[in-house]
Amino acid sequence: MSSAPRRVAAFDLGTNTFLALVAELDGRGELRVVDDAFRTPRLGAGLARTGRIEPAGLERGVEALRELLAVVERHGVPLEQRVAVGTAVFRRAANAGEFVELARRVCGLSIEVVSGEVEGELSYAAAADAARGAGNDAHVTPLDCAVIDVGGGSTELAWDGGRKRVSAPVGALVLTERYLAGGGEEAWPDTAWAAARHEVESALGDALRARPDAPGAGLVVALGGSAANLASLEADFVRFDPAATEGLEVRATGALAWAEQLRRLTREQRLGFPLEHSRAAILPAGLLCLGAALVASGAAHARASGRGLRYGLAGKVLRGEWRR
Repeated sequence: MSSAPRRVAAFDLGTNTFLALVAELDGRGELRVVDDAFRTPRLGAGLARTGRIEPAGLERGVEALRELLAVVERHGVPLEQRVAVGTAVFRRAANAGEFVELARRVCGLSIEVVSGEVEGELSYAAAADAARGAGNDAHVTPLDCAVIDVGGGSTELAWDGGRKRVSAPVGALVLTERYLAGGGEEAWPDTAWAAARHEVESALGDALRARPDAPGAGLVVALGGSAANLASLEADFVRFDPAATEGLEVRATGALAWAEQLRRLTREQRLGFPLEHSRAAILPAGLLCLGAALVASGAAHARASGRGLRYGLAGKVLRGEWRR
């Protein structure tokens, strides 16, 4: 166990989105958000086709890091109190080390590439806090909830206090690129959608069938952009507001129905709905992953939360529980 800093910046560097949380602990030992920023560099664009991070993706990633670091520096977080983890794209890209070195040399940021299991552990830590947070039941304990986290390159599930975890290599960006040559700008053809659905259901079903202690139908917290966008769609908001989606209930049937509806539209047509514009191209695949994960885990519904991996990481660092 390491000594804990007073304020940290926690970076979650994913296949589609980079996020940076500046946080500290309040007088009760609860996480207090100072700032929460994100950029969408699509670092994993082209990964499904080439198995590599493309040169343009490297450039977008470095620029996104520079912008997020500018946010962090405004809040006076020193270099030694910035911690960054890389997820699915770093595990899968043959040249991931090239971006890790660029980030270190150009941005002064060290990236730790974590396994799917550690990713699930950090997401669980974030979701357990969210389950106890404002607007939710005060008596909920970490053992009471399961977590589903849909990312750009993988989908993680964790339960039983975060001790039990599975990671499936299906995510919103990678699936969209694998089955849609247009990268999600156009509607999904029936054959491509059927193939994507088969891959998602097989990957998640196989992962959970191998675990006879799968989470079942208790409280589930769904993390990430797909869940927040689903909550916005289900609530029929006028416009997408991520803060307003926190803690809202989402349904497995709703996720699959919205995935089916949106996949029949072009990206421009999807923008007529209350969803995040930067996610419109990959949202059908993200909702497919979320709905299939809920079904495979035996859950009919979940609580949406935008408090993803970075929240779990920040909490562990601030409490001296993170081992680099």
